[in-house]
Amino acid sequence: VVTGLSAGSVLGGMLGLPLIRSYGWPAIFWVGGILPLLALPGVSRMLAAQAGACMADAGRQQGKVAALFRNGLGGRTTLLWLFALLTFLNAYALMFWTPTLLMDFGLRPEQAPLGTAAFGLGGLIGNLVMIALVAGTGVRALLFAATSIAMVCVLVISRAELSSGAVL
Repeated sequence: VVTGLSAGSVLGGMLGLPLIRSYGWPAIFWVGGILPLLALPGVSRMLAAQAGACMADAGRQQGKVAALFRNGLGGRTTLLWLFALLTFLNAYALMFWTPTLLMDFGLRPEQAPLGTAAFGLGGLIGNLVMIALVAGTGVRALLFAATSIAMVCVLVISRAELSSGAVL
């Protein structure tokens, strides 16, 4: 899911730049509203096909959400859900505020989508590297290392004097 979010951010940033240059910033909202409507028939057919496959499998026993909280799993389930919530809140907040922050650093408004694309590309590369590393290190060690590295990076960046070129 996070990899898809990053890939969409790259795509949106790369498409946003020519849209803003040619038609102004409202064009992003028009394209962002019209494309999902154009995709709706295909998504509807795909969901209908999946619903049919699910109905065919209805004889199998279905899992219950309550099972995630039984047998001592309640604490872990809650922490995992909280971690996912905070990850998505952080990703969305950064993604939506990146253009504003970059303009505060001195970039022109038409350059801001490149910052969004760069943010998404960093996330996409990071996700792919983590997927490759998780098999060798395990989830717990990798999450601890990645979180520690991220904290150090945030600390270093917050203390550095950066030009607008260095930010991008």
